[in-house]
Amino acid sequence: MLRAFGTETTDLADVLVDTSAWIDFFRGVEPMHSAVRRLCDADRAVTTGIVLAELLVGARSAEQAARLAAIRDALPVAEDTLDDWVVAAQYVRDARPAGVQLGLADSLIAAMAVRRGLRVLTTGRDFAEMERVLGVSVRAAEVSL
Repeated sequence: MLRAFGTETTDLADVLVDTSAWIDFFRGVEPMHSAVRRLCDADRAVTTGIVLAELLVGARSAEQAARLAAIRDALPVAEDTLDDWVVAAQYVRDARPAGVQLGLADSLIAAMAVRRGLRVLTTGRDFAEMERVLGVSVRAAEVSL
């Protein structure tokens, strides 16, 4: 379920922007900065609680945390379910025999994206590993969306 705080949820919102993409956006790192801006301008960007929490954990001041929290008010929010957490745990377990240690947060983001038919804009390695080891493909093909 997508919940809009500051904007109306549209059928256009189809790309979950991962924490790594937001970090590059806020640092002005190209090409991710432009990709995130294009998605937001086109009402295609989606966020989720775990992404917002990861960003807030990295905030270095109350002012920075307040700016980051504004994402919640500007974008549709994909809410997680208990089933998403169960699938995320399964991804982590299934990758272990291949010697791959997936992070639970990225596994949750992938589970949510799969269930909703979203793509994930990311620079994170875990998503490439999920694709390689588990066949779970959610990454946005390129940043020139």
